[in-house]
Amino acid sequence: MAIYERRVSTFSKLMDEVESLDADAGIRLEGRYAGKRCYVFVTRSPAGYAVMVYRRDGRFIESDRLFAGEFESARTLGEFLKGMTCRPFRAYVY
Repeated sequence: MAIYERRVSTFSKLMDEVESLDADAGIRLEGRYAGKRCYVFVTRSPAGYAVMVYRRDGRFIESDRLFAGEFESARTLGEFLKGMTCRPFRAYVY
């Protein structure tokens, strides 16, 4: 089974993807949370958007989950994500 990913190059394009996210799709974002390098996973949920943040070591996920929560709107999710992005910007839609 092949998994398709598409890179998103800017935060504004990321937010466009968030607003059109299907129930069976997701977004992976590389960033920082609580001073630690992390992967952020965003999916649709009945309440809006579900977010899981995991600490990362290089390309691998550590077992530490740093955050789990839900956001009702793309705007509030965007405010949360904006503080986590780092350079170079790396996000992928799958």
